[in-house]
Amino acid sequence: MNGITKEEVTEYIALRWGTRAEYIFKNSPNTGIFRHHENKKWYGALMRVPLSKFGSKKGGSVNILNYKCDPVLLARLIDGKSIFLLII
Repeated sequence: MNGITKEEVTEYIALRWGTRAEYIFKNSPNTGIFRHHENKKWYGALMRVPLSKFGSKKGGSVNILNYKCDPVLLARLIDGKSIFLLII
Protein backbone atom coordinates (compact mmCIF):
# COMPACT_ATOMS: atom_id res chain seq x y z
CA MET A 1 0.00 0.00 0.00
CA ASN A 2 1.49 3.30 -1.03
CA GLY A 3 0.85 6.02 1.48
CA ILE A 4 2.00 9.46 2.35
CA THR A 5 5.44 9.48 3.96
CA LYS A 6 6.35 11.15 7.23
CA GLU A 7 8.54 13.55 5.28
CA GLU A 8 5.67 14.51 2.97
CA VAL A 9 3.41 15.20 5.95
CA THR A 10 5.98 17.34 7.74
CA GLU A 11 6.76 19.28 4.56
CA TYR A 12 3.07 19.90 3.88
CA ILE A 13 2.55 21.19 7.43
CA ALA A 14 5.60 23.44 7.11
CA LEU A 15 4.37 24.91 3.81
CA ARG A 16 0.71 25.21 4.84
CA TRP A 17 1.06 26.44 8.43
CA GLY A 18 4.71 27.40 8.72
CA THR A 19 5.54 25.13 11.62
CA ARG A 20 8.12 22.39 11.98
CA ALA A 21 7.98 19.36 14.22
CA GLU A 22 9.54 19.63 17.66
CA TYR A 23 11.04 16.42 19.00
CA ILE A 24 10.63 16.87 22.75
CA PHE A 25 10.11 13.38 24.17
CA LYS A 26 13.23 11.57 25.37
CA ASN A 27 11.43 8.21 25.49
CA SER A 28 9.98 8.71 21.98
CA PRO A 29 12.59 10.66 19.97
CA ASN A 30 10.80 10.13 16.63
CA THR A 31 7.52 11.71 17.80
CA GLY A 32 7.11 15.19 16.37
CA ILE A 33 4.84 17.80 17.96
CA PHE A 34 3.42 20.71 15.93
CA ARG A 35 2.50 23.92 17.77
CA HIS A 36 0.59 27.10 16.98
CA HIS A 37 2.88 30.11 16.55
CA GLU A 38 0.84 32.42 18.78
CA ASN A 39 -0.12 30.40 21.85
CA LYS A 40 2.40 27.51 21.54
CA LYS A 41 -0.35 24.94 22.12
CA TRP A 42 0.08 21.78 20.09
CA TYR A 43 -2.28 20.98 17.24
CA GLY A 44 -0.69 17.79 15.95
CA ALA A 45 1.53 14.88 16.87
CA LEU A 46 3.23 12.64 14.31
CA MET A 47 4.38 9.33 15.75
CA ARG A 48 5.36 5.79 14.80
CA VAL A 49 3.09 3.20 16.43
CA PRO A 50 3.46 -0.60 16.45
CA LEU A 51 0.61 -2.38 14.63
CA SER A 52 0.16 -4.55 17.72
CA LYS A 53 -1.29 -1.47 19.51
CA PHE A 54 -4.25 -1.76 17.14
CA GLY A 55 -4.77 -5.48 17.74
CA SER A 56 -2.92 -6.59 14.62
CA LYS A 57 -0.94 -9.81 14.68
CA LYS A 58 1.29 -8.49 11.89
CA GLY A 59 4.69 -7.11 12.77
CA GLY A 60 5.80 -3.63 11.91
CA SER A 61 4.47 -0.20 12.60
CA VAL A 62 2.65 2.73 10.98
CA ASN A 63 2.94 6.50 11.07
CA ILE A 64 0.03 8.14 12.88
CA LEU A 65 -0.88 11.82 12.77
CA ASN A 66 -2.98 12.86 15.76
CA TYR A 67 -4.42 16.16 14.58
CA LYS A 68 -6.73 18.50 16.47
CA CYS A 69 -9.45 19.92 14.25
CA ASP A 70 -13.10 20.89 14.13
CA PRO A 71 -15.37 17.79 14.26
CA VAL A 72 -17.24 18.97 11.14
CA LEU A 73 -13.96 19.06 9.21
CA LEU A 74 -12.98 15.66 10.61
CA ALA A 75 -16.17 14.09 9.28
CA ARG A 76 -15.30 15.35 5.78
CA LEU A 77 -11.67 14.13 5.96
CA ILE A 78 -12.26 10.50 6.94
CA ASP A 79 -12.03 8.38 3.80
CA GLY A 80 -11.29 4.94 5.26
CA LYS A 81 -8.23 4.57 3.03
CA SER A 82 -5.64 6.97 4.40
CA ILE A 83 -7.59 8.86 7.07
CA PHE A 84 -9.37 6.85 9.74
CA LEU A 85 -11.19 7.55 12.95
CA LEU A 86 -10.10 5.14 15.64
CA ILE A 87 -11.83 5.11 19.01
CA ILE A 88 -10.26 2.93 21.65
